[in-house]
Amino acid sequence: MAARLERQRLLYAGERRFQVVLEEQALRTRVGGIQTMAGQLDRLITLMSLQRVSLARHVAQARRPGLIITEAAPASGDRFPSSAVSRTP
Repeated sequence: MAARLERQRLLYAGERRFQVVLEEQALRTRVGGIQTMAGQLDRLITLMSLQRVSLARHVAQARRPGLIITEAAPASGDRFPSSAVSRTP
């Protein structure tokens, strides 16, 4: 529970920026019932209203390079510093 509260604190306070890319399939896959899915979508809408959170959807048919993000981008304006991104073959 403490870890969850700490993650929430980071989202709503501080200087970090979060850039999240969701695969389209993650939005289409049903987890739990209708109430669970509605709660998940409500949470995404709430997060989208935060200025420090950027949320994007990756279209299922789109080509993409493999990326591994190792840490959140700093608030300095760098979207993804080269030290935080590595490409997979």
